[in-house]
Amino acid sequence: MYVPRCFIEENKDILEQKTPNTYNTALHLATRFGNVELVKEVVRSRPDMVAAVNGKLETPLHEACCQGNAQVTTLLLEANPSAA
Repeated sequence: MYVPRCFIEENKDILEQKTPNTYNTALHLATRFGNVELVKEVVRSRPDMVAAVNGKLETPLHEACCQGNAQVTTLLLEANPSAA
């Protein structure tokens, strides 16, 4: 799935939206499903979202580690090293 950069730039507030019940952000979901391109675009636009927590108090970094996705884990850590 490709999300144009201009869409994210014009709708940055959508990145803060959370899913009902689980309170996952778009970055949590992109991380869970291994969507590297979307992860890149979100962290480029909003590196602070790496530290966003869901209903279980997990960050997207937790999700990347649980999924065993080294590429996404690296992207998240490079975008926001303090999230480690």
